[in-house]
Amino acid sequence: MLRFWGYGDLFRDSAPANGSAEGTLFIDHINTLLSGGAAVAARRLHQGLLQADVGSRLWYSSREALPSEVELATGAGMCAAPWPLVDASIAARSNRIFQEGFRKFHLRLLRNYYRRGRRRRGGGFVGGRQSIKTPFDHAIFDGDIVHFHWVGKLIDFPSFFASMPQERPLVWSLHDMNPMTGGCSHAGDCDGFTRACGDCPILARPGLRDLSNQELTIKHDALRGRRVSVIAPSHWMASMAKKSSLFAECPVSVIRNPIDTSAFYPEDKSLARRSLGLPEDGICLLYAAESVEVNEKGIQEYLEVLRNVSKSRSVFGLVFGRGEIVSQVENARIFSLGYLNSPSKMRTAYSAADIFVIPSHAETISQTTVEAFACGTPSVAFAVGGIPELVRDGETGFLARFKDVAQMTERVDWLIDHPEKRLQMGETAITLVRKEFESSHLISKYIDLYSETLQSLGAVASKRAVEKIAFPS
Repeated sequence: MLRFWGYGDLFRDSAPANGSAEGTLFIDHINTLLSGGAAVAARRLHQGLLQADVGSRLWYSSREALPSEVELATGAGMCAAPWPLVDASIAARSNRIFQEGFRKFHLRLLRNYYRRGRRRRGGGFVGGRQSIKTPFDHAIFDGDIVHFHWVGKLIDFPSFFASMPQERPLVWSLHDMNPMTGGCSHAGDCDGFTRACGDCPILARPGLRDLSNQELTIKHDALRGRRVSVIAPSHWMASMAKKSSLFAECPVSVIRNPIDTSAFYPEDKSLARRSLGLPEDGICLLYAAESVEVNEKGIQEYLEVLRNVSKSRSVFGLVFGRGEIVSQVENARIFSLGYLNSPSKMRTAYSAADIFVIPSHAETISQTTVEAFACGTPSVAFAVGGIPELVRDGETGFLARFKDVAQMTERVDWLIDHPEKRLQMGETAITLVRKEFESSHLISKYIDLYSETLQSLGAVASKRAVEKIAFPS
């Protein structure tokens, strides 16, 4: 067995470090990042499986540094991805380095050609090829199922799937649309992903055989003949998967992203504000995102709503996320908490707010909104993606038309004028989260799906699997 960085010793020469015993299902999760919505969802699922006595490892990019809060929160099973694999000889290592340099140069030229210049609309573009090969090694990824999360900029589709046994069970959680598109995270009004992409609106040189078409073709080739069990955290994302050319023939299940309500719950608002150094009077409008500098998350719309409301109200803004807010609001003070990774600090911020504003341009289903709801804070959001499944108009908050800042301002004004209704919506939001997102309820659904995946593929699971698939009582 290949050995590198001690992985073999840590996970397979003895009982798994997470404490799971022989006879237990074992899952290998892969997610590129340690922060962001997909990472949070993957970590919470990983931790929930460990607590249910299911073996679990979460692989992430070796370029990511494991924060102390993450290490403490998730315990064992957090592993930096193994690529590049250890070379057997100096000649092999030299050849690999040469090939990696050539691949990197080729991909950079290709991407620069298609992406530089004027585009019809903005948005990031992440393809399925990487500058280094990322082969699947069964001696390393020897769990019963490989569960993909967000793997952009980590997995090289051609080399990974060409070396992965055809019968290996594969589960894929869709945290955005990138796995089934030629490169975008959310297709918007483009339906290219339902065919073969091409003529991509976020490329400067779109065409029938442009980069988006090439990348989606590579994904089709990589997954051809494989049965992938797809998980969508919202019915909206499930509908997108069923429309896609890549996953149209795959079984698609809707399972929410889990949250631990023992970590997210309402705190006393006055105490929360005092601990954060916030004014105890006035209405607090909260905005939260992984990065406040990503325009697609709606920071400019949030500032405009705050500006509009502050003309006739006593309000202040509260923001947390990476980066700095460039613009300011004349009549309202904005308090920035920076990046928060601790559930206790996030809980305090959510509890201090009166209204959570979600002007995001695209969402599969908003993790931050689920957290805010668990803390009893209602929201006003644009009706995009899976948001309406969470922000239920008139029940847990209000919806506004996409990019209609005037309507969003009206909804915020109404909530400010009706404090009793605002509190009632907050209570309804708590009930919704406990019913649909509570980790203890959802982990059994994931385990059931793993079981069904193994059985439907006719897979011969390892002796750990199937015997302890049932959710422990």
